[in-house]
Amino acid sequence: MSIIHLLSVILRFIGCVYISFAGLKLRDARVWFLVAIIYAAALYHAGEAFVRVDLENRFAVTIGGTGLDLLGLAISAMILAGIMVFYEMVGKGFRAEELLGRTKETYRELIKQASDGIFTLGRDGQFSEVNESLCRLTGRSESELLETNITDLVPIPEIPSVVVSLEDILLGKQVLLETHFVHLREHHVPVEVSAKMLSDGRIVGIARDLSERRKTEEALEEAESKFHVLAKHLPGVIYLCRNDTRYTMLYMNDAVEDLTGYSKEEFLNDEVSFVELYHPEDYDRVFTNVDAALRQRQAFAVEYRIKHKNGGWRWVYEIGAGVFKGDNLRYLEGFLTDITAQKQALTGLQGIEERYQELANSISDGLCVVDGSGTITYANQRLLSMLGYRSEEFCGRKFLSFSTRESTGELDYPALWDMRHKDGSITKVCVSKSPIEGVGQKGQALLLVAALPEISQPSMSQMLRPEH
Repeated sequence: MSIIHLLSVILRFIGCVYISFAGLKLRDARVWFLVAIIYAAALYHAGEAFVRVDLENRFAVTIGGTGLDLLGLAISAMILAGIMVFYEMVGKGFRAEELLGRTKETYRELIKQASDGIFTLGRDGQFSEVNESLCRLTGRSESELLETNITDLVPIPEIPSVVVSLEDILLGKQVLLETHFVHLREHHVPVEVSAKMLSDGRIVGIARDLSERRKTEEALEEAESKFHVLAKHLPGVIYLCRNDTRYTMLYMNDAVEDLTGYSKEEFLNDEVSFVELYHPEDYDRVFTNVDAALRQRQAFAVEYRIKHKNGGWRWVYEIGAGVFKGDNLRYLEGFLTDITAQKQALTGLQGIEERYQELANSISDGLCVVDGSGTITYANQRLLSMLGYRSEEFCGRKFLSFSTRESTGELDYPALWDMRHKDGSITKVCVSKSPIEGVGQKGQALLLVAALPEISQPSMSQMLRPEH
C-alpha cells in the first residue's frame, strides 16, 4: 500500500471518529444516519485498499497508479472537510433550535405566571390564547375563553369603543383602553387593556385589573376631600414647603391671609416669604431650632413674631416636621397658629401676679396658699422670715410638717399653732383659713399666719374663746 493511499485511509478514519463524536454530542437520529453512511463508505474504501494490496502481492501486478492514489487522497480530504463543515452548520442549527425551544418555554412560563391577563386574538376578536390570570380576571376557564369573542366580555354600552379599538389595531396602531370585563359572577371588573397587532396578523393584549387602583384613587380622593375640609376650617395655617433659605411654599390653606394679611397665592408664587416677615430678634432662633430638630429627625416647635401686612406684630406658634425619602429631606410640613391674644393675656397676668406678690409681701403677717392635700404652693416673704426658710425649702411641703401637730383634725379657725423654726425653736402663731373658690385646684385655701407675743397660753386661749 502506497503512502498516499494510506493517508487517504487515515483521513477517512479521522472523519469517521469526528462524525461519531458529533453524533454523540448532537444526539439526533438524522446525524446517526449520516454516521452510518460515512462508516459504510470508509469500510468500503478500506476493503478496496486491502484487496488491491493482496492482488498486487499475489500476482505481481500493479493495479491503479499514483494518479488514482492522489485522487483518492484528495477525495478523502474533501470528505473530512465536508464532515467538519457539515457538523458546524448542523451544530449551529441544533443549538439555535434548542435555544428557540428554551426561549419558547421561558415565554410560555412568563405568560403563565404573569399577574396581568395576557391573550391573543384573531382578526375577528376571537380569543386564541389566554393565560391563567385572564381566567381569574373573568371567572372563566381557558376552554370557555377560547370559545369567546372579546366583545362578549365587555358591558353592552362599552362594545362600540372596543370595536373601534380593534379597527385601530388592525390599522397598525397600538391601543390603550380602559373598559370593564363582565365577570362570570355578573360583576364588572375595571381593566386597562394594551394591545397591538403582531406580524402574523394576530392581536396580542395585556389586561390589567384596575380594581385596587380604583379603590386607592377613591380612598385618596376621599382623604383629600376630608383634608381640604379640615384645612378650610382649622383655626390656623397648614403648609408644605421646601427646606431652602426662603422656606418656599408648595401648599397653604386660606387661613394664612388672616394670620399675615397676605394671600396664599402670594406665598405660593414666592412673592412674599415668611422669612421676610420674621422679627429681627427671632430670625436666627427660628432657623436654629428647625435645623437642630431636622438633624435628629424630630418634630420642631417654636414661637416667634411676624410682621402683619398692616405693620403690626403677631405672635405665632409653629409645629412641624421634615418629610424624608430615605436619607433625603424632601419637604417640611407643619401648622401655624396665632397666639398673640394668649401672649397679651399672659403678659397681663404676669403683671397682675407681680402686683399681688408685692401686696402679699407688704403685709405684716405671714401668708401662704395650700392645695387640697395641704401642700404649700406659695408663701410670702413675711412667713418665710418668721420661720427662717427660703422659698424653695418651704414651698412644695405639707404645711402640717412645720407644726407640732400630728393632724389638723376638725379645727375651728382661727386656731393656735406651734410652728417649728428652721433652727428648731418653736414659734407660736394664730392661723386663719379662707377657702379659695373657683381658682386653680379644688380645695385650695389661703392661710393667714400671725405671730403671737410672748404671753401666757391660758390668757390667749381666753382671748380666742367665743363669748357667751
